[in-house]
Amino acid sequence: PPAGSLVLANTKWDDAAPYTDIDTLLFGRVPTHYEWCCDNGAVYGAPYSMGTVGRSPNTHAGSGVWIFNTATGGAEDFVAGPAQDGLHAAVQHGVGFHGGKFDVPFETTVGSAVVNPTSVTQTTADGTGQFQVTFKATLDLPGFAADAFGLSQPATSTETVQQDNPDDPSSATVKKNVTLNHAARLTINVDVPADDDIDVFLVYDANGDGTFTNSEIIGSSTGSTGADEHIEAVRPADGNYQVWLQGWAISGAPETNQAGLEIFPIQGNDLTVTGAPTGPVPAGQTVTLTVSYNKPSMAAGDHFGELHLGP
Repeated sequence: PPAGSLVLANTKWDDAAPYTDIDTLLFGRVPTHYEWCCDNGAVYGAPYSMGTVGRSPNTHAGSGVWIFNTATGGAEDFVAGPAQDGLHAAVQHGVGFHGGKFDVPFETTVGSAVVNPTSVTQTTADGTGQFQVTFKATLDLPGFAADAFGLSQPATSTETVQQDNPDDPSSATVKKNVTLNHAARLTINVDVPADDDIDVFLVYDANGDGTFTNSEIIGSSTGSTGADEHIEAVRPADGNYQVWLQGWAISGAPETNQAGLEIFPIQGNDLTVTGAPTGPVPAGQTVTLTVSYNKPSMAAGDHFGELHLGP
């Protein structure tokens, strides 16, 4: 498939929403890790495995409780995932049931969509410019929306991590404040020294009291010794966050425990989108969006933005 191609699945069901909710998972090609060898040196295995490439939001709240969530707010959902060479599958997972019927009929229609271009790079002398993006789907859409985020830059630093209490993430000696406003995503990368085990936690001050606690941890990356750590939060809520670097097992003197930290939020209101249609969008109709940016005080270097669009 050409660049920017997506598998698009639309699932509808005939029951009250909430609470009946059917999640859709899209499977596609991922690297295989299963092989079988024999005495003559031959190796047998599949050319690839299948893994999740797109899905409805996972709203499992624990103890078998799932929170109702659909893209439409009703008894209909849309899910997209990258289209690529090889086998794909659409799988339905019944996560919520109203209980007023013995049977709930549902229908899933699988089609495709294409976004063009998939990325844009521009150079600007005055912080202004614009470009166009097109979208076309083979399924009817009940509506269409688009939003743009940015422009922003990553912040990088070198942090000295000490031995902390491995049983208490809040004991982390490195805590970095982050404030998010209209963010598409927040990515955190930690370059861990080979002989150390450093865990990273993302903490959100949900109640706004200015205190960050273990109960407010919303993401973590806890790999083994020498493993670099990574957290990515998509569409995080506005507010105050902290990034904790916890020394789980530190081997050397403090001057040797230097971890590279990158905090990369894509956020801001410097990008605007026009051209989104109102009302339903029939299959085959091309939607052309114009994305403009205006940031006269832009510092030198690369700035990043992101466009989110769909039904």
